[in-house]
Amino acid sequence: MNFTVWTLFKLDLKSRHGSTKAISTKDHLKRFFNIVLSVVLYVVLIAVFYYLTEMFVVKSQLGFEFLVIVTFVALILLTIVGTGNVVKNLYFSGDNELLLRFPVSGKDVLIAKSIYCFVSNLIICFLLLFPFYIIFGALSGMNVGYYFLSIIVMFLISLVPFFVANLIAIPVMQLVNHVKDKFLLILIVLILLLCGGFILYMQLLKEVVQYIENNNISLFSPEMTQNIKTFANNCYPFRFYADVLAYSQIESGEGQVFLNLLYIVLIEAAIAVCAYFTTIKCYYKTILYSIETGKTALTTKSKIVLRSQFSALFRREFLLIFRSFNYSFQYLAMAVAAPVMVYYCNDLAVSYGQSTVGSAIVPGLTLMVITLFTTIIVSFASTTVSREGMCFYHTKIIPVSYKNQVLVKLFLYGIVAMISTAVSCLVVGLVFGPAGKGIMTSLEAFMIFLISAILVVSLTCMSIRVDIKHPTFNVSGDGDLVSANKNVALTIAIGVIVAVLFGLFTMLLSIIPFQVNGQDYSLGGYSKYLILLGVSVIMLVCTTATLFPTLNRDYRKIVA
Repeated sequence: MNFTVWTLFKLDLKSRHGSTKAISTKDHLKRFFNIVLSVVLYVVLIAVFYYLTEMFVVKSQLGFEFLVIVTFVALILLTIVGTGNVVKNLYFSGDNELLLRFPVSGKDVLIAKSIYCFVSNLIICFLLLFPFYIIFGALSGMNVGYYFLSIIVMFLISLVPFFVANLIAIPVMQLVNHVKDKFLLILIVLILLLCGGFILYMQLLKEVVQYIENNNISLFSPEMTQNIKTFANNCYPFRFYADVLAYSQIESGEGQVFLNLLYIVLIEAAIAVCAYFTTIKCYYKTILYSIETGKTALTTKSKIVLRSQFSALFRREFLLIFRSFNYSFQYLAMAVAAPVMVYYCNDLAVSYGQSTVGSAIVPGLTLMVITLFTTIIVSFASTTVSREGMCFYHTKIIPVSYKNQVLVKLFLYGIVAMISTAVSCLVVGLVFGPAGKGIMTSLEAFMIFLISAILVVSLTCMSIRVDIKHPTFNVSGDGDLVSANKNVALTIAIGVIVAVLFGLFTMLLSIIPFQVNGQDYSLGGYSKYLILLGVSVIMLVCTTATLFPTLNRDYRKIVA
């Protein structure tokens, strides 16, 4: 490593992890909480590894096959993560424009940034695979040689995603450079991918539930066991890594181990050579083109049109959202995806058995899922003031009252969630109502919509109120919020609690009777919906009463 690369690498580390200001006690507590949360999640991951390893190795005697499956999944996941890491750090890094002005070559910048990407990839690979290999070795009774080989295999596995990510990153960036100004196209594609991913996940989950139900809770039938073995035996080149570790189980000698290692090294060397020459040739031109096209301005001719106060403000807010890709995705993605997700959640519940609890909980599940997605949709309103950024004082000097400005925002955020809720209830009513599977009535679907619609307004008012009280003007150079503030987390947390309580109340009272003075009662029918409707109205009154009466006073206190 020459002096220039080493200097650039140290500069990169300082820009990422250095601090130019004293860290407050609050920041220390936040960092400590994040560390504790990460440790807890990591312990949960290790517990999952132990459970799966015990299920495959001890109970099903599929040790080698499990090694192949884990290697396959790990390499796929690490490649996805590695590609995102490479694209973010090599091509979307904010200091590229500055570094290109330094007396350094594009090759030096590439190598310095690649070192950071590789080290990150190595650490992720180690954290993911190290506990698994230890657990697998302990449960399989492996010898000492296995543990030494596992270190070598972990290092070799960490190389493949890094090399492949560098190969993939170039065409990805070429595509991004050509479509990055086509916001609508990107938004549509991402929403379709979001819906498609959820549909695939729910279909797989449905198949697993049905399979377990049909096979008397036996996950590995003889047919599935044979399919797993066939997959593992033919899963090249992923099998080479498992062959190295499981040489004692598959009765291959030390010579076969070295031969498999040679195969791995040759494959990785070929990928590395392709990645090196491709990246060296294209990196500088790609980031230069990205910087140049990123500064192009959008010009359009527009006529001066006289509009009413409401329509002018509405148009302004709407355009501000759709001039930012991040904001438009937050505003629309979940609203479009919600009906699809509500349908598949209900379909999964029904597939668990028409004669079991699955059908009875459909109305409650619908209400809970719709409220959850409503919460995510209207959480966008919890950055109402914060998103104004450096332009916040415009809202104070324009000849429009604060109340009217907030009402426009309330309508803009609420209307999308309202339409999404209406479509979700319509889909549920058509598919699971009298004209479909006959699980719920049309009136139930309408009551769910009514409750959800009131919750939309309540949660939106609460979100706006929270941001007016505690705005955070943390914006980047292009005016977008750098990160979600605490108001978003608070809004989502409250919405999730409301969704769970409303959903569980509806589900439990649909299937569980209760006693009063020794006499059985049941809140079947529509009584439970009337209760929830009353609670929703009370929430609406409370949230509007806390937002509007003190709105002018609270707004005047805001200082950007």
